[in-house]
Amino acid sequence: MHNILISATVLLQFQVCEAFTLLPKFNHLSSKVSTSSSASDLEIDSLMDMDIVIYSTKDDPDSTKHLGALQEDGTLSPLSVWQNQPVFDNLVEFLVDEEDRFSLNAENVELIHLVEESNISYGSRQCHRGVGNPHGEESELLYYVDQEVIDKFDIKVVVNPDLEILW
Repeated sequence: MHNILISATVLLQFQVCEAFTLLPKFNHLSSKVSTSSSASDLEIDSLMDMDIVIYSTKDDPDSTKHLGALQEDGTLSPLSVWQNQPVFDNLVEFLVDEEDRFSLNAENVELIHLVEESNISYGSRQCHRGVGNPHGEESELLYYVDQEVIDKFDIKVVVNPDLEILW
């Protein structure tokens, strides 16, 4: 009986560790990222939850490119980082800053490109809510984007060190 229990525990631990360490393989941008998408091809209504797009605001004379993600309520939110370094492999970790969550609207945004699935990944982290979230029931979505996408499209990355959670 103990051998079966130990074997099941070891198998479960292996599967959990394997799930957290396996990451998708990313192909080089030259073969995967197309620059043929134009604003006329993309509409916010055509996006799915968690899609990551490159956008600019119509009131920006320089047409600065930013990253945004479609939220579950159908709104587009800008993505920010707390550090501008890849966290693993060549992926930069982004999240939605609560202060900027509703700063974009469909009338003021020009969608430039939908980032392909092969260049993104997702994760989550426990929200920093102190005693109000002791077991981590509340979490926030993390978006991982290949650094090559950021470089290729010359995306301006908004860095806000206050978004880092220090325990």
